[in-house]
Amino acid sequence: MALDFKSDTSLSRRAMKAELLDAETELRLAYAWRDDRCEASLHRLITAYMRLAISMASKFRRYGAPMNDLIQEAGLGLMKAAEKFDPDRGVRFSTYAVWWIKASIQDYVMRNWSMCAPVRRAVRNPSSSTFVGSRPVSNERRRLTAWRLTGRPCAKKSRPKSACHCATWK
Repeated sequence: MALDFKSDTSLSRRAMKAELLDAETELRLAYAWRDDRCEASLHRLITAYMRLAISMASKFRRYGAPMNDLIQEAGLGLMKAAEKFDPDRGVRFSTYAVWWIKASIQDYVMRNWSMCAPVRRAVRNPSSSTFVGSRPVSNERRRLTAWRLTGRPCAKKSRPKSACHCATWK
């Protein structure tokens, strides 16, 4: 169930007011969670890094998913990171959590991304290409593909797009 707008802003405000953990406190909380399953330690760790999760979720706004859902997925990624984090490795929790948060949000976006307008926009604009290695489709490649599919040569480049039969090809 998605959060409503009011609770979303309240969550953001609470995350901005949360304490910042130093390396020693973070390590102590991580050990307490891993060894003793102390839920208070987990809660404090998740609350402290929810700001990071919200920040990363905001970077995926352009994919058309509701911000509330992105924040929820980021929170799930943060919890997954807390579950899998090994404090003995010598890295900070935030460094480790970034990977899990991003993976969770990307998985959500790919599962729920419509194959309509956002995809066409992302394919045409290289600055907003998807994160799975797709690349922009050139007009020349689009014309060649339309020619192969329809068996007719495409109109000249100088003609307006609406007059070209490949302009409607998706």
